[in-house]
Amino acid sequence: MSIHTLAEQYWTYLLSIAPSWATLLGIHDHDAELEDLSRDAEDDQRARLARFVDDVEQREPEGHSERVTHSMLRAELDGRLRALGGAIGHGPSHVVMSCNQMGGPHLLLLQATASMTFPEPAHATAAVQRFGQADRYLAQAVDRFREGLELALPPVTRNLRHVLGQVDGYLASPLDTDPLLTMAGPANWDGTQAWRDDLRAVASNVIRPAMQRYRDAIEAELVPHGRDDERAGLCWLDGGDAIYRDKARISTSTDIDPDDVHAVGRDYIDGPLAAEFSALGERLFATTDMTEIFMRMRNDDDLRYQSGEQMITDAEEALTRARAETTDWFGRLPVADCEVKPVPEFLASSAPPAYYIQPATDGSRGGTYFLNTRHASAMFRFEGQATAFHEAIPGHHLQLAIASELDGVPAFQQHSLQTAYAEGWGLYAERLANEMGLYSQERDLLGMLALDAFRAARLVVDTGLHAKGWSRERAVEYMRDHTPLPFETIDAEVDRYIAIPGQALAYKLGQLEIRRLREHAETTLGDAFDIAGFHDTVLGSGMVTLGVLGDLVDDWMSAQADRSDTADV
Repeated sequence: MSIHTLAEQYWTYLLSIAPSWATLLGIHDHDAELEDLSRDAEDDQRARLARFVDDVEQREPEGHSERVTHSMLRAELDGRLRALGGAIGHGPSHVVMSCNQMGGPHLLLLQATASMTFPEPAHATAAVQRFGQADRYLAQAVDRFREGLELALPPVTRNLRHVLGQVDGYLASPLDTDPLLTMAGPANWDGTQAWRDDLRAVASNVIRPAMQRYRDAIEAELVPHGRDDERAGLCWLDGGDAIYRDKARISTSTDIDPDDVHAVGRDYIDGPLAAEFSALGERLFATTDMTEIFMRMRNDDDLRYQSGEQMITDAEEALTRARAETTDWFGRLPVADCEVKPVPEFLASSAPPAYYIQPATDGSRGGTYFLNTRHASAMFRFEGQATAFHEAIPGHHLQLAIASELDGVPAFQQHSLQTAYAEGWGLYAERLANEMGLYSQERDLLGMLALDAFRAARLVVDTGLHAKGWSRERAVEYMRDHTPLPFETIDAEVDRYIAIPGQALAYKLGQLEIRRLREHAETTLGDAFDIAGFHDTVLGSGMVTLGVLGDLVDDWMSAQADRSDTADV
């Protein structure tokens, strides 16, 4: 059996244990199924993944493509097993510690459903069966949360309160706005009304009562045992240091030293970034004082949006400029386009400021850049363009749409998430946009620097919380002193880092590695360096680890050097 055949088998298995994700990708083989969160199902997954590991280790890759896929299968399986706990991982399954506002099981029902499409009647009918299982699904989640208490791994009380707020908001919302009723069904289907009536009945009679039981169990059983803000990090738990390193490896694809990462963040913020802020602050505000620059950025009403429509228009104009320039910087561009949309109103209260949804593989949906316009007057206009370039073009849309359209690349490489690679590219794209001349005025460079400071501060705060025992208050204070983010945004961000340890490290570490690889290639190749070729190499193999990305760039550099030598003969 070839490595690519094994990769196909792994992909088929992965879709079977993540049926909702399959639907989001536009793959409809499992539309009637809802994830199984039980311990028995997890034990089966762990055993099956271990067998895949054995199969991979027994095969010697042949050729460049197989070497990349072999490395990625090993890395993918390593991450999956670490997330399940046991085996090569430390601590419990991720589900046991997932009762939070960022990755809780309830979010599949409250948020992910809104982006699901069911283009055929059979798909739509199957969806009714899927969501009819919500009671079982949420009850399993509560059982796993109880397991966490038994293992002396209580969640943080503040984040439990956030979960209760999300669920209470859903339960108080009108049935007509239920996420199930916003899902797209078949076009011109004479069964649409009956289908929506069935979904309404499931939402009313199954999901909402199950969600009420879910929130009541959290309030009655988890909240009394929650950790306070002084002990918010994993290092306060038995075995927490090892759990943190595992979670950081899953997100960054590398083994990190928390002290080293902490120092990288501090040095970057206090050194080159401070110099850039001072220079731009002098030009825009006639001051080099960081405190005054941040105060102006936070408090100047002229730097805020006036309406949601203005947010959408600014983003659309930024992406129009980006589309016009990409051909000079990329050899390959995606067929799928990217549309800008406001976050649906029923999701806006708990949705992030902006996010991107990749195209469906069946062509039923293009890429979508969502902007949360709910509190437009509180949003900084100078961040709008940098965010659009990160989330859409040349950021995640190019990255993920190209990945989904690659020929000859195994499906798991096209779609499985490698956070450091994915988010590192998004952050790299913010700076690349400046090289491409995409920012319309100097004011918008404030957003580029602000978002960079934000991601660099994460290196300090995430390691501070989870490896050094920082309190939540200390983490908030550091962010306030070293980034221009609004205080309410900082509060939400720190709660995010508490909820999903290690994930926030991936952005800046990924960007720094992509930047390092580019600078190494530029120095080594000299005149033979081709920026479009470099970018095509970075985006041309789907989702990869940082280690595999380095190998890909090395191979490309060797090929470029050979071509240059041949041309000189």
